Amino acid sequence: MRNNILCKATYERGASNLPRILKEMGFESLRPGQSDAVHNILGKRDTLCFMPTAFGKSAIYQIPTLCLGWKTLVFSPLLSLMQDQVESLQNKGFQAGQVSSNQGAAENSLTMSDWEMGELSFLFVAPEKLSNDRFVRSMTKVRPDFIVVDEAHCISSWGDTFRPSYQNIGLFVELMNPSVVLAMTATKTHEVESDVKQKLSIAGCSKVDYFPRRENLIYSSEAFQLTKFLRSVNNAIGSVIVYCASIREVEEIYNLTKTNIIGGALLYHGEMQSGKRVSNQSMFMSNRVRVMFATKAFGMGIDKSDIRTIIHKGYTSSLEDYAQETGRAGRDGKESKCILMYDSKSMDVQHWFIDSKFPNKAMFSRVYRHLNLKKDRNDYAYISNKSIGDALGVHGAVIGSCINVMNQAGVIEKKVLSRKLFKAKILKEHINEKYQNIISAIEDLGVPSESDSGFYEVDIDYVASTQNIKTPTLRNKLKELNKEGYIIFIPPFRGSPVKIVGTLSLISFETLERKAESERQKLGTVQNYINCPDTNKQEFLHNYFDES
Repeated sequence: MRNNILCKATYERGASNLPRILKEMGFESLRPGQSDAVHNILGKRDTLCFMPTAFGKSAIYQIPTLCLGWKTLVFSPLLSLMQDQVESLQNKGFQAGQVSSNQGAAENSLTMSDWEMGELSFLFVAPEKLSNDRFVRSMTKVRPDFIVVDEAHCISSWGDTFRPSYQNIGLFVELMNPSVVLAMTATKTHEVESDVKQKLSIAGCSKVDYFPRRENLIYSSEAFQLTKFLRSVNNAIGSVIVYCASIREVEEIYNLTKTNIIGGALLYHGEMQSGKRVSNQSMFMSNRVRVMFATKAFGMGIDKSDIRTIIHKGYTSSLEDYAQETGRAGRDGKESKCILMYDSKSMDVQHWFIDSKFPNKAMFSRVYRHLNLKKDRNDYAYISNKSIGDALGVHGAVIGSCINVMNQAGVIEKKVLSRKLFKAKILKEHINEKYQNIISAIEDLGVPSESDSGFYEVDIDYVASTQNIKTPTLRNKLKELNKEGYIIFIPPFRGSPVKIVGTLSLISFETLERKAESERQKLGTVQNYINCPDTNKQEFLHNYFDES
């Protein structure tokens, strides 16, 4: 266990620099909650912060870093949030960088070189980078003084947005042994707290728990009616976010109302192309459109001060989600409305989400049997969640949940494909030389498939380079050759092949049921909030977070 005793010498050094750093960053003073966390960190105490969105959690790690001249590594799950933080620090004249898919490989390499040369105070990364050898070597050369885990609920299997890559942070912390570890989240449950402490080895950490009242937010709830909804949107002054429970609901309500909305409307959800999401977000942030229809995918990293109304069309999964999403309203301190418009359909959607997230034992058995049927001689199954779902007549989300749980429990292992291999069987030669060159390259560069007789396994990028064409162009030519009967072409597998390494006995189905029941109880609390008189809703939320 890490030592969490106050280091007086470090604290005094950091505290002496605090007034200067606050001035440089444009702060008059620290807020309650912020102050407790910053002073803990200045004294080299590991800290776990439970604080709402829009509270200014970034200042909690930025200020001690600058006061003590530390090198700080920040794990963040969102590229947009990472980009915003880096740009904000750079605009203030501080040295910050990121290693992410926002940048090309060369730029990421330069950023890591900057870290090794001691030229960065802050480095932002996604936890997936812990599997990158170049990144780990850089950290070994210059170890971070301070490790920050933002959105720390992602480390917990009890969190709403659990990410397996977060599991590697604990071992990394142990190897790096930084002066301080800070974990921050707005998701406040006993299970998440216990998981975060255990997995980061910070059981003895100081805890800062601060959920202030947002007196400028006016909460209300009412039954959903389309005319009422449109009236609420069009009567709102300033920017509006409309949250829906599912992608289908977002698209339905957007298509029903978009032509009648004053100031224009756009939509945002996870199945849209990345470029379109970025474009729509930019339009909303720059006030070129007034209303955004969205799933919960929209909001993290959205720092827009003048959002005057947030409407939830239907039930949210929990009050934690609701507080996170409504917390984006009224960041400038002006009065803003938070309206929850409930209907029975959205309650059914939330129950479906719970059932999909925690399938029963019989469903796991069906998926496990199907994987066994599809595995090759090396016990790998090259099959997507959608394909399994289509074969079993089950939604892909249910299959995805089964695969994730089996992976975490050690029933299966996901294989990371370092190359894009396609399979091809040559049926006849082509009279056209350029097409025949491709067929010859398959024979020359391919390896006979162990699982499919007569097929070659071939690296599509390598073949494209030998033919001096781009990979998408080669893919199209291979499709043409397949259509015309010259080859049988099986495109590269886009997912992660899974290898069966254990049995379903490794899964605790009792734990899964407890988690499902916990989700149902949270949904019940949302119902209690709706039933509460509007005048008491602020108090209801405050009491919930104060006691949980």
